[in-house]
Amino acid sequence: MVNVEEIQAGGCWPTQLQKWLLQAALLDGNLAHEAWVKWSRNIDFENMDHASERLIPLLNHNLQQLKIEHPLSGRFQGLFRQSWVRSSLISQTGGEVLGGLSSAAIETLLLKGAAYSLLYYDSPALRPMADLDIMVPIEQAQNALDYLAENGWKVTTKNYIGLSEDYLRNHNGVALKQVGKCEVDLHWHALHECLAVDDDQIFWQSSTPFNAYGGHTKTLADADHLFHCCIHGVRWNSLSSIRWVADAHMIITRSSNLNWSLLVERADSKRLSLTLRKALHYLADNLHSPIPDFVLEALDSIDVKSDEEREHQIKTHPRRALGRLPSIIGLYNRQHQSHQNILIRLMSLVNYIRRYWRAEGDTNLVSAVVTKTARLLRTKTARLHRTKRPNRE
Repeated sequence: MVNVEEIQAGGCWPTQLQKWLLQAALLDGNLAHEAWVKWSRNIDFENMDHASERLIPLLNHNLQQLKIEHPLSGRFQGLFRQSWVRSSLISQTGGEVLGGLSSAAIETLLLKGAAYSLLYYDSPALRPMADLDIMVPIEQAQNALDYLAENGWKVTTKNYIGLSEDYLRNHNGVALKQVGKCEVDLHWHALHECLAVDDDQIFWQSSTPFNAYGGHTKTLADADHLFHCCIHGVRWNSLSSIRWVADAHMIITRSSNLNWSLLVERADSKRLSLTLRKALHYLADNLHSPIPDFVLEALDSIDVKSDEEREHQIKTHPRRALGRLPSIIGLYNRQHQSHQNILIRLMSLVNYIRRYWRAEGDTNLVSAVVTKTARLLRTKTARLHRTKRPNRE
């Protein structure tokens, strides 16, 4: 039996157990059957991590397609029904929100799971979701928030104090909640890394009309969906974000017109080729995803700068003692490519950090650093204490 603590650890790359699960859920024939046997013999169903549990509806669907019988089919069907109920709530919420924003003359674009489940999966219930991701043009973000607030939605994002210019420039969106509805994540930028005012113009320009939840909206082109899925997925998370592997594989195998050259161009122009390279190599090596050789060769040939390497290291590992500070410095470097002398650049960086945290309500830079670092250390200490706590069952 594989150690439960190991499979529940956060991250962005699948553990061995999770890799078998993904292979059993996504592959065909003997490869899927062999992976299913390995996974089912090693998994502790009573302590299965939530990241793996979210893949059970897709696993069960593939086992049915392959006519693989097993004693847990009833339990798996129960998880599918839960996902179906949740997808119905998301559909209802999506119809209301997209319709309302459209009536307010606000353009929308459907992102992430909401789009994937409708475009690339046989049923939305095969791709469990907790929220609905909608992007609006940055110049309409305030209007969109005003409309949602007028209709009972409240921002639940931590440290949010208002949509200031600094907040718009340094965050990609906010989460909103209303009683009886699923959560809505309202974005004005598609990616955490790309927060310049014009960074999303290329996504809007390549977007396509999309009928979703009974209304009209837009969604990304197939290549941009794959790009967004990999860049967003390959990021450390306390809940291991392995679902990006399934989403990416489904996009690749179900897309009718995936522009691979555009994908490489996106990675190069956004300085995210290292992350995309690692993601696609993982898919090709472990899921046999049909990725053309020229794509991998093109990504391998792109010169990766030191800033991009540091950024990738930061985002694929848990936060250290400095908390978000390294990430904020990375955002500054992305937005301020300059050859200024080191003193002027240092002063500019300090001002940028001050404005970043002021947008979240921290007016004093030094106290903000101390407070956030202390909070992070307390969280790490508490997590370590829970990990070492003896099992009393």
